[in-house]
Amino acid sequence: MPKISSKILIFKWELLSIMICSLGFTIWNVSAVQEFYFQVPLFFTGICILFWLTGRLFLLKCPISFKKFADFNLYFLIGFFVINTALLFMLYLLPFNIKTDLFILCMGVILLTLFHTNSNHIVKPSTPSEIKKSSFIALLIIMVAVTFWMQSSTQAVQPSGKIIIFKPWLDSFFHTSVVRSITNSQGFSSIQHLLLANQPMPFYHFAMYLFPAELCSFTPTSAYQAFNSFLTPMGCVLSGLGAYVLISSFWGHRAGIAAVVGILLIPDAAESGFHNAWLSYHWLQQIAPGGFYGVALMALTWMIMVHGCREGRFSFVVTSYFLTLLCIAYKFHIFFANALVIWIFPALFFSKVSIKIRMIWSTFSIISYFLVINYTQQIKEAPFIRYDGSASESYSQYTIAQFENIWLKELFTTSITPGHSLLNSVYWYSIMALMLFIGTLGILGLLYFLLIGKLRSTTVLSILLLPLLVICNYLITSLTIAYDSHQIGNPEELMHRPLVWAYFIVSIWVSGAISHWSQTYLNISKIPRYTFAVMVLLFLLVPLILGKDVQNGPLWGKDFTNTAYSAGLVGALQYTREHSIKGNIIQDSHFDPKLIVSALSEQQIFVSLYKNLDLPIQSNRVEELINVKKMTNSENIISYFINNKIRWFLAYPDDQMDWPIEMDRQLVYEQDGYKVYSFHE
Repeated sequence: MPKISSKILIFKWELLSIMICSLGFTIWNVSAVQEFYFQVPLFFTGICILFWLTGRLFLLKCPISFKKFADFNLYFLIGFFVINTALLFMLYLLPFNIKTDLFILCMGVILLTLFHTNSNHIVKPSTPSEIKKSSFIALLIIMVAVTFWMQSSTQAVQPSGKIIIFKPWLDSFFHTSVVRSITNSQGFSSIQHLLLANQPMPFYHFAMYLFPAELCSFTPTSAYQAFNSFLTPMGCVLSGLGAYVLISSFWGHRAGIAAVVGILLIPDAAESGFHNAWLSYHWLQQIAPGGFYGVALMALTWMIMVHGCREGRFSFVVTSYFLTLLCIAYKFHIFFANALVIWIFPALFFSKVSIKIRMIWSTFSIISYFLVINYTQQIKEAPFIRYDGSASESYSQYTIAQFENIWLKELFTTSITPGHSLLNSVYWYSIMALMLFIGTLGILGLLYFLLIGKLRSTTVLSILLLPLLVICNYLITSLTIAYDSHQIGNPEELMHRPLVWAYFIVSIWVSGAISHWSQTYLNISKIPRYTFAVMVLLFLLVPLILGKDVQNGPLWGKDFTNTAYSAGLVGALQYTREHSIKGNIIQDSHFDPKLIVSALSEQQIFVSLYKNLDLPIQSNRVEELINVKKMTNSENIISYFINNKIRWFLAYPDDQMDWPIEMDRQLVYEQDGYKVYSFHE
């Protein structure tokens, strides 16, 4: 017993951190589900322990100079990406369900942990108590801040009489459908196209959906509840951990705590007076939560890259390049925002190489980057990338129009256009770059340039200039690349989405730099520490207040949030979900244009018009179903659905169908004019 007690005391901060994480995840789940299931805290406690152990195992082989950064937050972050990425590869390569994949990984981690039980790194961690406390404080701030930011997600569904309001951004139904597909899969080959049953699923950044799918598999949580209560909040938690570990590696753990405050408690530029929600970090991350996972992974990647360059460790550089490529599976836009900068970074800052090698490395990096981009232009499944400036004028005008601050809108509106002369072009691009700089970064951008001067004598050049490289890459890219003609997503996404990385890196750098610069005063007296603690408590009001409507975003964003649907529709979809088995196919008479049918029924849709795929099979199926609605022979109707293996058909109150009275035998559910027909052999 004394030995067990002593080991518990050794890991007391880690165990407290696991408890805090598990408690937070469980609270979010209960808030979304409106019911407590005992499987939920068991699942969350299990995966938190799994991430922690995996992170510890991976740091065993790291150099001592890197192990000095080790704490629970770094273990958790590394552990998550290792396990999650392993699950992704297993999804692609193995014909098992995701529960089996996770079980295999758990057994592997347990065996490796038992094998290393005699290692001092496992049993007697050398992390100082002060660092453990800092790590715990940072984690506590993260969990509370995320709880406040995620109010629209964890309280997503609001009944109101005969309608039900769904608060999150409309894309939540798309993400839910992906979670559902993975939950029901037996390996990637079994996953069907979200919009077309029995058709192969194209490549997508699936990585962030794996653990929400695991949650659905191990607990009674629905896919929509898993998306809102876990996928989005978990991403936000990881982004906070990424901020902490990156800045801690620059200036210490107190600066890491400040970075957490900067990214999670400080309002972004749109929320702090510049009023361009189109460029809002917090809005864009919540409606496209893959960005959370992308910035967290790249924060870890940059931690390894900067350390590798400082220590002259080429293996760290190679690891960073691998993690950057891996970011494609989490969020391509974040990969794109980093690709050129991280590719050329070692050429500028890697120690122990000559000027000649740096020049060769730089030249190779730039040439190879643009050669790869030129090659990908021929791949229809990849975004179209071309630096020709063809979209700069229209994108800039649109962004200016999003300013709600009239003074700023007039300031950046100009009659001068690029291209008429070199002078005009230089002037126009300068004004547009300033517009994006202020609209995205606000006061933080100005503080960055002030702090460079303050820290130039105490901070290495690579750390000083990292945000500058990111800012320049963001501004140049946004003002020079063309719209995506391959229609992978919205055409402006590669111009717009990288703003979250620019804001993230500048925000955490500035916050950490202020903390580092003021360390002298914090060490002399306890009063500044108490002041900082009070400020943190006050800043918690920011997510508490803004988190309620953060997903509204720009003025036009209100049309995509708080969407109302009939209780009859939701009830019909819930009925099909509760009475279905894995592999069932559903179809609705409106062709599921928002994917709500697929999301809430948790079944494969036969054909959806969520997006025009420009495929004959999609238009043919739509035409067939239109004709089926006009049929008058019950045998022909039933035969069509059975032959196409469609188990459920949902009819809407406004449907004009010529079906005979005999079809009422197939009617199994009706509410407020919504009818569910069942077809099975």
